[in-house]
Amino acid sequence: MSLIIPPGFVQLVHRFRIATDPEEMVFTMGAELGTETDPDTVAGLAAGALLEAFGTGYWSNESVFVGVTAYLGNDGPTIVGEYIVDEVGTDSRATLPSNCAFLIKKRTGLAGRRGRGRCYLPSCFLPESLVDSMGNISEVRHDADEVAVADWYDALCVSTPIRFADLVVFHDSEGSGPEPAPTVVTALQADQRIATRRTRMRP
Repeated sequence: MSLIIPPGFVQLVHRFRIATDPEEMVFTMGAELGTETDPDTVAGLAAGALLEAFGTGYWSNESVFVGVTAYLGNDGPTIVGEYIVDEVGTDSRATLPSNCAFLIKKRTGLAGRRGRGRCYLPSCFLPESLVDSMGNISEVRHDADEVAVADWYDALCVSTPIRFADLVVFHDSEGSGPEPAPTVVTALQADQRIATRRTRMRP
């Protein structure tokens, strides 16, 4: 099976580099394109939205937001765009190990497997002092997370001017029958418990 990115949609790959890890950490967000279709500009819109919502104070000063790579769906080969940021974080607190992740749930109007998605932000978003021994994020930090995540959603597809028409969850081709259309994301929700790193967080 392969991920389907139809024409008019884009897979946004956000890239982070952490001093203690030899490989980049990545997380993705699917979107329906708005009026902008230039691939490098599209990648820049996504990078700007993340910076606007979180700011460099949200990730460790031992980590760098490298930028965004955009994979635009097309009838032929996928079109690739890139926007480099290289923004070093400003949070000086020690973070959790790189096998931990800040989990964001992608909410949709559908139930079941097709009606959900997840986004795993790297451990540079998780100050060790704000997570207890059971993996629960403190109430104060979680409240801030909820605000930042809602701001990210708004910056991507609500605030004027709109960067993207909608956020979406992409699906894999099942090899038979009509290919499933992307599912529209209606909200992003920050989980109060940390997640563990998955292979999808690697390039």
